[in-house]
Amino acid sequence: TFLYANQTLLLDVTNPDFVSYLWNDGTGLSTYLATGQNGKQTISVSVRDINGCENSDTININAADYNHLRIPAAFTPNGDQINDVWYFPAPASGYDQDIYNYFDDIEVRVFNRWGRLVWKSSGNFVAWDGKDLSGRPLPMDSYHYLITFNVAGKSYQYKGSITIVR
Repeated sequence: TFLYANQTLLLDVTNPDFVSYLWNDGTGLSTYLATGQNGKQTISVSVRDINGCENSDTININAADYNHLRIPAAFTPNGDQINDVWYFPAPASGYDQDIYNYFDDIEVRVFNRWGRLVWKSSGNFVAWDGKDLSGRPLPMDSYHYLITFNVAGKSYQYKGSITIVR
C-alpha cells in the first residue's frame, strides 16, 4: 500500500470471535490508524480467538518520496482531450491517484527560452493549459519551469523543462 503526506489508512481486524489483538507497536485495539507521514512501515497484528487459536498478518506501507516525483516533459494542448493540460507530478507508476492534493502552497512559474515569465500559478494546484498570462496560446517550443510546494511543513523544489507540442 502507498500513502501520501497526511493520508491515512484504517486497519481493522474486528471480529466478535477474537478475544485479543496485538499490533507490533503494543496496541491492543482491534483497529490501527496508519499514516503516510510515518514513512516506510511494516505493520503487523496478532489475534487470538475464543478457542485459543492464534493468527497474524502483516502489511507493508510505503510513503511518497517527494524528492523524486515524475514531472511530465511534454503535453499537447490541441483540444483533443488527451494531454491537453500539464498535470504535475505524474502519478507514480502503477497508480492513478493525483498527489498534488496533498501539497500546500504550490507555486509554479514557467519561462520561455529567453527567461521571460509566460505563466504562473500559486496557492492551490492549477493545471497549465499552454496559454500565456494573457490567455493566448503559446507556440510549440520548450519552456522552463520552477515548481515549489510544501508537504507536512517541508519545502520541495523542482526545476526542468516542458515542451508544448501542437
